[in-house]
Amino acid sequence: MASYMAKPLEMAKLLEMATFKSAGTYVRFQPRSAGFQEEVGDGVEQVLQASMFTHSTLTQGEWVQVSHAGTLHDLKVLALKPEPAVSIIGEYQTYMTCHPSTS
Repeated sequence: MASYMAKPLEMAKLLEMATFKSAGTYVRFQPRSAGFQEEVGDGVEQVLQASMFTHSTLTQGEWVQVSHAGTLHDLKVLALKPEPAVSIIGEYQTYMTCHPSTS
């Protein structure tokens, strides 16, 4: 009869929490796909606003997913102000504006 030894349980990786003292005032995204703005069209501001309500923070360099017409689009957070990690919880979200990049 074979003897089975229990394997040690693998420990889960530690999760880190941070407190974000700064509310975000500016974010610059870069879509993974060149067709994002063409597909979303003039509604890009509304699509971004609606998708940001599913997040509580943003960190520079992370990828976020934006849903539009049943398609998920990946956007990279290129820049944030005033810090590289910010809270995006609050009423200011309703005042978010979108301007096409000039560069």
